[in-house]
Amino acid sequence: MAFSKYTMALLGATITIAAHPVANAYPSRVSASPTMIAQPLPNFPANSRLLAAAQSGDVAALRAALKSGASPDAISEFGDHAVNVAAMSGNTVAAQLLINAGADINAVSSLGRTPLMDAAASGNNDLLMMLLLHRASTAAYGTAHETALHLAAESGSLTEARALLLAGAEPNAVTDQGETALMLASRSAAWRSQSSDFAFLADRSDVNLANRKRRTALMIAAESGAVDEVKALIMRGARATSRDSAGRTALLLASQSTESSIARRAPAQLVQVATANYDKRQAEIVALLAALTPARVEKVTAMLVAAASGCPGAMRGLVEQGVPINDAATSSFLAALSVPMIDKSVPQAAWPAGMTPLMVAAATGKGDVVKLLLSIHANAGARDAAGRTAIMYAARFGRVDIVQALIHHGVDVDAVDNDGKRPLMHVAELGWSGMLRNGWAKSLMPAGENPPDAIIVNLLAQARVDFTARDLKGKTAAEIAHESGNEPISRLIAEFSKQF
Repeated sequence: MAFSKYTMALLGATITIAAHPVANAYPSRVSASPTMIAQPLPNFPANSRLLAAAQSGDVAALRAALKSGASPDAISEFGDHAVNVAAMSGNTVAAQLLINAGADINAVSSLGRTPLMDAAASGNNDLLMMLLLHRASTAAYGTAHETALHLAAESGSLTEARALLLAGAEPNAVTDQGETALMLASRSAAWRSQSSDFAFLADRSDVNLANRKRRTALMIAAESGAVDEVKALIMRGARATSRDSAGRTALLLASQSTESSIARRAPAQLVQVATANYDKRQAEIVALLAALTPARVEKVTAMLVAAASGCPGAMRGLVEQGVPINDAATSSFLAALSVPMIDKSVPQAAWPAGMTPLMVAAATGKGDVVKLLLSIHANAGARDAAGRTAIMYAARFGRVDIVQALIHHGVDVDAVDNDGKRPLMHVAELGWSGMLRNGWAKSLMPAGENPPDAIIVNLLAQARVDFTARDLKGKTAAEIAHESGNEPISRLIAEFSKQF
């Protein structure tokens, strides 16, 4: 690895810097609060030239401005010191010239940051090393109590984080949200993994600290799909059984995390990196955490969460650890599983106890999970406490592709639940049309296409269902559709009744 002159100088001064712990102590730190920002000095022409040179990095102009009497601590109309302007612009030489001329190395910008904090946030290694060599405070913090170490970790600049730690930065300092640098690095690792530097940070941190949501670094790394970081944290004693404020372990968080959720958290230019091979990474993380989870019910819950969230990668990891695929949901699972986690379109009352992962995936429209479960011989005819099967849920919530897959798999299309209702009656009673009427779903169908309910009725007709069957109240599917206000489906079923 090639080192800059600032890095080499810092390495030679490491012992000297570390010998002054009071200057870098936490919480006895320098505040970078905007309330401390100085008022602009008189805007002499020399000061204006100095500020312009600091921003552009024009060293000759900067020297000339200083020689003509400009203050090295000149402040812009926005409240930024010249050294802040140079740091925000990434101009290392300009910043050094200003510091050598007497500028305050810990000056606070209009954003509440010191030059060191800006260097850490941008990952500007040369600038950061130069500032550390000149003893910039690693303990200064911003408006959210974020230090330079937090900013480096958040941006994934872990080489800079290592340098800050060597210079005395406090690894367990927390932001106003209770987050340590290790937690922030665990999140950014999804798109900027640096295993050796992460391990260096983890070795100096309390790996089991939790933020205000009671989430630990392991939970954050697991949810972010950061495989190497999960392994590093486990090796350093991170507890896999800890729970966040919602009662979720790292295993449950990993099992519900989707590729789209990772993409939303990643910087736009790094989405492709963050989501690459996500299913494989998720499977590995979930398998690791499942192996560390002794309670069977926790692993079964993870299977159900993965089914509800549409995470086939997580399900593969669980199957690898021998977690059963046909175990049913308990009342405690349903209480812990919030509706938005499953599907915002499905009301909570729709979930009876005894649902298997296949039923949950069928109800929520997770086609990839359904196909995976069918391929590994999930029980497609299993029933929940209401006597419903997977195809009943798929029909009830208008999941066309899943109804088709289940019919192709050979399920009983005329299975009867505890109320005497069959799959056809479920689509008649609710279906996609009923979900639209109740405001549980939005129509995403292109103009001119048949509604999902009509397609499902046609699929069931091709499978030769009994159109004349009645439920325990003596109602046919056509009558149920009529009572539910779904006249087009009522008429369609009535037409099929005449044919079969």
